[in-house]
Amino acid sequence: MRLILIAALIAALSGCALLRPKTEGTPADVAQSAAWQQRIALLSPIDRFVLQGRVASGALGFKADLRWKQHPAGRFEMRVAGPFGARAAELAGDTQEVRVRTGDDATTVTTDPEAWLEKALGVRLPVSGLRWWALGLPAPESHSDVLIDPASGRALRIVQNGWELDYVEYRVADSLDLPRRIEARNGDTRVLVLADQWSQLPPLMNPAP
Repeated sequence: MRLILIAALIAALSGCALLRPKTEGTPADVAQSAAWQQRIALLSPIDRFVLQGRVASGALGFKADLRWKQHPAGRFEMRVAGPFGARAAELAGDTQEVRVRTGDDATTVTTDPEAWLEKALGVRLPVSGLRWWALGLPAPESHSDVLIDPASGRALRIVQNGWELDYVEYRVADSLDLPRRIEARNGDTRVLVLADQWSQLPPLMNPAP
């Protein structure tokens, strides 16, 4: 029975590769790493975009529209609003400090917008790395584990900053292959993020050969 379980596990993982920072490996590892590094080189320079989509948590009965506007130099604006504008929250800031507001409430400054949203809306959302995670990349400032598709070099899973994000579906936007459906988990929190529309992306830059 033990041998059967090991064989099943090997078969399940045969189509994927878990990449951690390393400097050597088998030829297959090198090829997969090259495809992944090429994708990083293409997408990392994207420092501005507008993402319009939806977020939902079935366990909490939470559904909302999402608009994320990424500015150069790391600034962002985010709006989350339920049907007819209910449970709306607006955030603006950078990785160091975020100003948040709900409804007519006074503006609050926080360094932990995820905890603030959980308190205000009842659901934790993957804000801490969304500027990168939305592109299908790990945030560069902290450790991550990435599961990639060897054929495409796309991320299938990113584990970082307490979040585990599964990339279920991709779509083409302005000639870029970008995430469409992300299933995110953080402890007991389960959140679905759907990217319906990308806009204001910078011109496509071809990485040097």
